[in-house]
Amino acid sequence: MNNDFEFWNEIQNMSDYIAKIDAIIAHCKTKKTFYAKEWVDKLLDKNRPIYIFGAGQFGIDLYELFLSKIGISIVAYCDNAQEKWNTRLVNGISCISPTELVKCYQDTPCHIVVASNYYADEICKQCTDMGIDEANLFSIRPLLPSWLTNYYCATQNGYIDFYADGIKWLITQLTDDLSKQLCVQLAYRRFIDYRLKIHSQGSEYFIPEFPIVKGEIFIDVGAYIGDTLTEFANVLSKQSIDPEGIQYYALECSPQNYSKLSALLREQNFNFQVNTYPVALWDKNSTLKFNENQSSSQMCQDGSIEVEARKLDDLLANTPVTWIKMDIEGAELRALHGCEQLIRRYRPRLTICVYHCPDDIIEIPRYIKALHPDYKMLLRLHSEFDNETILYAF
Repeated sequence: MNNDFEFWNEIQNMSDYIAKIDAIIAHCKTKKTFYAKEWVDKLLDKNRPIYIFGAGQFGIDLYELFLSKIGISIVAYCDNAQEKWNTRLVNGISCISPTELVKCYQDTPCHIVVASNYYADEICKQCTDMGIDEANLFSIRPLLPSWLTNYYCATQNGYIDFYADGIKWLITQLTDDLSKQLCVQLAYRRFIDYRLKIHSQGSEYFIPEFPIVKGEIFIDVGAYIGDTLTEFANVLSKQSIDPEGIQYYALECSPQNYSKLSALLREQNFNFQVNTYPVALWDKNSTLKFNENQSSSQMCQDGSIEVEARKLDDLLANTPVTWIKMDIEGAELRALHGCEQLIRRYRPRLTICVYHCPDDIIEIPRYIKALHPDYKMLLRLHSEFDNETILYAF
């Protein structure tokens, strides 16, 4: 760790961003150690059943966005929240109580992955107090794109060079030093040490470089329960923009979230037009299956909820969109393919989440530039973790 710390200081003193990426890759290849691979190898040692303690969003993402993608299955979730006991979460996986977890552990020694943003130490102590051996506890930080990228670099031939080339290309497309420095920080976190702290850069979506303009036609893909809509209204009032002619389209496929979004519209009197659609955005018109939890909807083949999926090119054909925002749990690239004609025709500003899948930070900018090579791009991180990494194209 000390050598890595000294190496990071060396990187900071280099002036050329491409050279910094090259140095990171060279250091990674010289070390020949990958933190994600080492962690997974220990987790799989002795071939024991695996449980996840923590059935919140991070615990669900841990399975959906990391463990399942590398072929690791789990027996069940565990959580301290009683209302989650005896319920089924992602892909029908059940949630049990801590008492039941201890019984399972006593019957068959197992490995327990602790998934909590802020209470991992407390959960680990709870487990040891219940008689679970500390050697069977595995904590993980909520930096899943970094962990998955690091694991792929260790296990897939050529992936490290593919990723390095993609990040270096992205740096050449970004317009400001803040974005380029973020690329270097994310590369260091993914290749060398996930513990590198990166400071978040303000509120998401509505950054100073992206003011709301008169007559804005805003497409909110993944509207959730109206959080972005509410922020849009707040920013609009601060900018003193005439709301006349502004149109807001909110797309949300989760029935649970759509119900809350509809309730918000009944309670609030927005001074601009708001249109809502209970659909998923996709690259073709079809039906998709989802499982939903408290803060997101995860697409899966055996999902319990069927939703209508539409191409935005068809749903809002000939609508002169000015701004498209997307946060749809890894479906962003497929959805962008379904917006191709609108983007080519109207060249809207884009704010797209690029953290759900490890390659998104490369593949999404490539696709956008293929549609309009003159798009300018910014990259911002709006969280201390990997989540809320957003690409801004204008």
